[in-house]
Amino acid sequence: MIFGTISLVTDSAVKQTSCERLMEKYGKPATTRPKGFFPRLDWISVYRLSVEQITGKEQVLPPLERQWPAQDRTKTPNAVVK
Repeated sequence: MIFGTISLVTDSAVKQTSCERLMEKYGKPATTRPKGFFPRLDWISVYRLSVEQITGKEQVLPPLERQWPAQDRTKTPNAVVK
């Protein structure tokens, strides 16, 4: 859980950087869109969260070989896609 203050970002350079980072993470690699091209940047609202407090649970993770996806826990663990 995160608590803090939300503010609207009005700086175009910050909005540009935010869009570029989103495209790096979620964009399709084979897209024909020119990198950094956001023609509707003025239409996009970007918000900044200034974190004041973070709470949560702490849990020790199992060894890496027992974590997903190393271990298939589905009902058909040996299924093969044809």
